[in-house]
Amino acid sequence: MKIKSTIFLFVLALFLNSCKSYNDKEVDLPSDGNWNSSSWFYEYNQPKLHQASAIVPVPNDFLCAPYTNPLALERSCTLEDVLHDIDPYDNYEPKVHTIFSIDNFISDVSNASLGQKGKTTRKADQKSFRVKLDSKTVLYDGERVLQLSKHPYDYSRLRNKLFFDLFSNLPYTLSLRTKFVHLTIDHKDYGLYTHTEKVDKYYLINRDLNEDGRIYKAQIFYFQMENAFALDDNGEPLNEDEFNKYLEIQNGKNHKGIVSVINAVNSDMSDEEFIQFFKKHFDLDNFATWIAMNIVTANRDTNSQNFILFNPAHSDKFYFIPWDYDEASQINASYPKWQKGLYLWWESPLHRKFLRIKEYRDVVEQKIQFIYANYINPQTVAERIALYRPIVEPFILSNPDNQYVSQEEWIKDIHFIPAKIDQNIQEYRQELNAPSPFWQETLYDNSLKLLWKKSENFQNTPIVYDIFISKSPDMSNPILTKTNVSESELEIDSSGNITFDTNLQLSAGVYYLKIIAKELNNPTNYQIAFDQYRDEKGIFYFGVYPFSIP
Repeated sequence: MKIKSTIFLFVLALFLNSCKSYNDKEVDLPSDGNWNSSSWFYEYNQPKLHQASAIVPVPNDFLCAPYTNPLALERSCTLEDVLHDIDPYDNYEPKVHTIFSIDNFISDVSNASLGQKGKTTRKADQKSFRVKLDSKTVLYDGERVLQLSKHPYDYSRLRNKLFFDLFSNLPYTLSLRTKFVHLTIDHKDYGLYTHTEKVDKYYLINRDLNEDGRIYKAQIFYFQMENAFALDDNGEPLNEDEFNKYLEIQNGKNHKGIVSVINAVNSDMSDEEFIQFFKKHFDLDNFATWIAMNIVTANRDTNSQNFILFNPAHSDKFYFIPWDYDEASQINASYPKWQKGLYLWWESPLHRKFLRIKEYRDVVEQKIQFIYANYINPQTVAERIALYRPIVEPFILSNPDNQYVSQEEWIKDIHFIPAKIDQNIQEYRQELNAPSPFWQETLYDNSLKLLWKKSENFQNTPIVYDIFISKSPDMSNPILTKTNVSESELEIDSSGNITFDTNLQLSAGVYYLKIIAKELNNPTNYQIAFDQYRDEKGIFYFGVYPFSIP
């Protein structure tokens, strides 16, 4: 084992040195963690409302197919085409050329494109928009792109600005500038929007960083290797569209660095080997801060998206930049148990290997305490909401926004957010001793076999399993119940894959499986599977895996 480890360390050293083929020298962010200049966040203590308008000329000089038939011949694009672009994954991406003005940035000629932005929010009645200034148009406040989000599922209509403003003082993270914007399109009032700064070339330039830095926006990205990450000799994707489905390139060229890191983190490593790798390619303070800020704010949709990776020019390191906090500390939210603590990121090999190391978990805990004590707590959150209230509340009381959020709902939500911070941290601590989650599968060959990954916990204490199979997702009237099944009763291979033969012979139909892992000596520390089932009424059953017998 010692010889094997020595060989691995030698190979890993060669790999780390080879990374310098695409980076000439190390130029990282300041070691003191002061990465946000107060001059970038000049509205921090005096937030204001910005007035924006877009006029869509008819006929428009941008062409697209009609939304009623996206396969038809193109003609002059219309605002209705843009408003009906509800599928973010198809090839239909209508835009209109607009006369766009905001504050004293006034135009009387077409100077920008306007299209929809977002994914699930496109199906909401109130749309969000991306405005991109033409290449010959001067920048607005140092930005080429304005991202105007309605946040239709955020009753407070202020979460994104709230948290990014709070992050602007937080060491070891790069925050984003935000603005409250009152938008009209063709003289029609569209209500309140939040503009969130785009992390692109101009983001780097505005912070005196090298504009050649590589920036990636996570789409469906778990730090797992995909065929889509294949590169040519220059480090460019063989299929950029496929690459962007997982990790959207926002800036920079030559992507050998990120692909090398993905390859390495998916290899077998001891804790010692991983620590060496991690120090080379990530910043501990930044990484631990990013995890901690998501714990404190309960931004749970961050395991495969809603974060940005920044690889500075001439550096081997990758930094996490936060993105999209409109669902953080959400009211009336229901989450599976594994999303309330560190296991939220367990599917990622990078995060999983990081969290297995006690010293690193201790750093995360220290960051949580530091953030709570100094930056994000019920008092600081309530104070900032009070600053925003004179701007936001008039929109909640008037058209069009009062058609979608009542004043009663709004007030309830803004009072809920500060108290939720304490609850977020409490839930995280309650889950620290729980075992890890896993995926469930079934195999039927004369009898039903159950497949799942061995669960583990940070204390390395014995784990047992409760197994239930039922014709109902709520596990009522189970046809199989086995409790306290020890690992000695299971077939487990060297990779931790479990096979359990139930010896059940089932008739054709739909069945439901739920396996619970729990600590042998303290069964209150338990965990469910990643799987979840949603019935025809929209009710979620967490930890439940449906399967069919033909």
